[in-house]
Amino acid sequence: MSNRELKTITLSDSTQVDVVTNLTWGEQEDLRAIFLNSAKLQNSASGNETKVDYSGGVLTDVRYKLLELAIKEIRIGENKQQYTKEWMRDLSAEDGDLIFSAVEELNKKKV
Repeated sequence: MSNRELKTITLSDSTQVDVVTNLTWGEQEDLRAIFLNSAKLQNSASGNETKVDYSGGVLTDVRYKLLELAIKEIRIGENKQQYTKEWMRDLSAEDGDLIFSAVEELNKKKV
């Protein structure tokens, strides 16, 4: 999908990060698939109830996938780089929270 609306976030070191302002249907489905693939259904002893359990890491997996889908460009001065999980993990807590708060809004819109 070309010409998507982007929002620019400026980090404490002046790095600029462009993120999309909405997710496509397919991107939402990618996020749902992570939840569905980690779901484990358990029937109660009576068989009247079904309990859904998720693996402990599913929320972390969804968060990183959301960041991967949302971050379109990172500009450090004149240099551009692609998003990587390692780049995100190396940010200060404040900068990471700044990016994630903007990106998390995408997930709240529809998923």
